[in-house]
Amino acid sequence: MTTRPQPRPQGGWSVELGKGAAAFGRDGFPTAEAASEWAEMASAALKVSTIRIGPKRIVGTGAEALRRWAIDQGTLPRAEGGTHLAPLARLQPLMDDPACALPLAALAPEDLASLRARRLAVLGDPAAMLVEQAALAAAIDDLASLHLPSLEQPFHRQAPDGLLLPDDAGCAAVISHTLAQDAVLGRAVGLVLTTGIAPSVLLACRTSDWNARTQCLRAQGLELAWPGGLATPDGSADSALLGELTTASLAPAVLRIGGGLSLPGLWLAGLRVALRDGRHLDEALALAGLHRADPTA
Repeated sequence: MTTRPQPRPQGGWSVELGKGAAAFGRDGFPTAEAASEWAEMASAALKVSTIRIGPKRIVGTGAEALRRWAIDQGTLPRAEGGTHLAPLARLQPLMDDPACALPLAALAPEDLASLRARRLAVLGDPAAMLVEQAALAAAIDDLASLHLPSLEQPFHRQAPDGLLLPDDAGCAAVISHTLAQDAVLGRAVGLVLTTGIAPSVLLACRTSDWNARTQCLRAQGLELAWPGGLATPDGSADSALLGELTTASLAPAVLRIGGGLSLPGLWLAGLRVALRDGRHLDEALALAGLHRADPTA
C-alpha cells in the first residue's frame, strides 16, 4: 500500500499511500527516513480511522466528516435556522484540500495550519476561513461521536500557526477565570465562546440590541441567547454593549489569559459550538459579519 518516499524537484521528500481517489500523503519531509516514519504512522492511523457500518468499510477523513455534516445541515427546517440547502457545493473546495484526505487519526496540527494558510490564500478573508475551520471541527466532532469515540480532536492541540481550539471544559474554565479578573472582558469572552459571534460584530453592538424580555442579543439578524452567569446590560441608555473595549484592546487581553489561547482561537471555539449545537452554515456566516441572516427563515 505504501509507496517508497520520492525526492521532490524543489527539495525534500514526499510519500503517498493508497491508490486512486482514496490515496493520501504528505510532502516536505527533510529526509527519506522522516517520510518513511510518517508513512508507518499514517498506515496505523488508517486502521484506527476506518469506520465499519455493516459490510461497508469507510475511511474517516475530514472530507467524509464534512460531507456527512453538510448533508445533515440540509435537513434542518427553516423554523430551526436551516435553509433546506445542504452546503455541499460551498464546502467542496475545503473537502478537496489534501489535508482533508488524511485519515482523521493522522490529521496533525501542522496539517491544519497548512490547510488554513491555503484556504486563506484562496478566500482572502480570515473570517470566511475560520467559519470553514469551525465547520470542519464540528464535522469531526459529529463523526467521532457516532463512529470513532476514541479519536482525539486534532484542533485541541496547538498548531504551528498559533491556533488552539479549547475543548468544552477549557471554554468553561476560560469564562470563569476571565470573569473573576475583569467583568467586561469576561462578558466579551463569554459571549464569543457561547454564541460564535465575531468579535468585531460584538464590539459594534449597543445596549439597545439587548432584549430584556427575551433575554437575547440581536445581531446580524439573529437572536442570540444571553449566556447564564453573565451580567446583563442595564438598558438604561443606548451605549456600547462592552463599554470602551475595542478589537485593538481585546486581542492582547485574550492573549494574557494564557494557556495558548488567542482571539482567533477563542472565536473559532465559539463558531464550532454554534455549528455543533444546530446553527446552519448560513447563520455562522452571518455571525462572522459576512452577511445578515434572513429574518424570514
